[in-house]
Amino acid sequence: MRLSSFFRTLCFSFLLPSASLWADTLVRGLPTNPVSLDPHRFLGTPEATVLKDMYEGLTSQDELGKPAPGAAESWSVSEDGRVWSFHIRKGLTWSDGSPLTSADFLYSFRRLADPATRAQYRWYLDLAGVVNSRKVAAGELSAEHLGVSAPDLHTLEIKLEAPRIWLPNLMTFPAFLPVSERAIKRCGPLWAEQKGCAVSNGPYRFLSLGDGRIRLGKNSAYRDPLKSSPEKVVWEVFGSILDELVAFREKKLDISSPIPAELGLVQGRKPLSDRQVRQLNTTYLVLNTRDPQLSLPVRKALAGILDRQALFPGGNQSDQAWTLIPPWTQGYLFQRLSEVDYSQGRRDEAARSILQQTGIDETNPVRLQLLTTHSHYRWVVNSIVVQWRRLPGVEVEVVSVGWEEYIDRLNRGDYQVLLNHWLAAYNDPSAFLLLGSRSFTFFPPGLMDESYENELQSAMSLDEPAEIYRQLEQKLLNSHSLIPLSHIRVSQWVQPEVKGFDIKNPEGWLPSYRLQLESGVKN
Repeated sequence: MRLSSFFRTLCFSFLLPSASLWADTLVRGLPTNPVSLDPHRFLGTPEATVLKDMYEGLTSQDELGKPAPGAAESWSVSEDGRVWSFHIRKGLTWSDGSPLTSADFLYSFRRLADPATRAQYRWYLDLAGVVNSRKVAAGELSAEHLGVSAPDLHTLEIKLEAPRIWLPNLMTFPAFLPVSERAIKRCGPLWAEQKGCAVSNGPYRFLSLGDGRIRLGKNSAYRDPLKSSPEKVVWEVFGSILDELVAFREKKLDISSPIPAELGLVQGRKPLSDRQVRQLNTTYLVLNTRDPQLSLPVRKALAGILDRQALFPGGNQSDQAWTLIPPWTQGYLFQRLSEVDYSQGRRDEAARSILQQTGIDETNPVRLQLLTTHSHYRWVVNSIVVQWRRLPGVEVEVVSVGWEEYIDRLNRGDYQVLLNHWLAAYNDPSAFLLLGSRSFTFFPPGLMDESYENELQSAMSLDEPAEIYRQLEQKLLNSHSLIPLSHIRVSQWVQPEVKGFDIKNPEGWLPSYRLQLESGVKN
């Protein structure tokens, strides 16, 4: 960044009004503006972060990320593993005081499945194996035929086509949060962002949205009074790490958004809090196999030339991703790949040789566009471009778009190469392998063939699928349609007044109700 540009940004940041001067208000950072606060219309982590403050699903997560009672106080499964019964707590209400029963969850599951909802993550019903979910999503059956029922006000029954031992884990995913039928019918599509319309069932309720801030207040109707939690929470969107740094130093920000660990020292000293737990995340590149310029040899060369140490110079070698699945994933049969021990010079030579055999060179170049979104990973994008240009005949242009356009283009397959980041929805290898699937993924029409799909479907119903998962991952890696880059660690700046910031959940979530502000007053 040029000096003049730096000072323009710095001055602008100092002129930003304080996010809140309320006592006992926690201000947390977001890297981009959420597209929707409707659990069935959210697009990614920015929305999920806020939704986990506002809503509670059938199950929640304990501090270690394991499934714990949420709106359901307990659950049970049939001997064949195909019928799950969730027992809803009695006396639950929405934030407006109206009763919340199993009927609300039934409505929510059916709305998620209904193609008219256009839910980004309705395919998670297929992932769970819910009976008739595919036919409902395809419009072949009405939502009433979905394999979910409410035999009484306090029981929700979910019927599966095949066993899923990790279903309680999956029920913490935001797409399975309950929504209010009454609020939606009364207020229409934007119900979740309107004061007087938005109702939730979690620790916090919606207050207002505007000026890049989402304001929440403690939900007095929540099942747990949470006396020590902050009274109010403000989620504020920042355009850059620099903006967050300025706000943090000015005491206008209590907790920053997750920042790559390599950038955590930008403030000139060790971050006040650093996430040390290994997370279930992978940063990777997706190469569109339908693009005629991206043949298998070209994809292999592009993968081979990438120096992960140069991409993440401040990171540990263990953070470099050579496998899609993080080695610490529960149930993963990790094996170290032989190419990890090759010198980068050897990998460079092999990549150039492969590309040369395709006939690509400076006189016959391949022209690529790398699609990305505004984020904290600009330095990674620049490094990828520099490294790919070391291959004779490879020309790369970066196309940076907003979050909503990025998701839209991803869904339509309108890209050649894109940089993406995946945070697993549950702790199991299948949560990563689904990225290669034709049914369980963003990447139409899928990165792998039908045999991969069938093997994955079969493996997910087994009690001991580790070896099959390992084989499926190797097939996906050998296709070079997806290139793992890093299981990146992240840091967050945390003001000393904030207590309880200790992330042990491998998915990285730390909802606001688990935090406290010292003496209930901010300096």
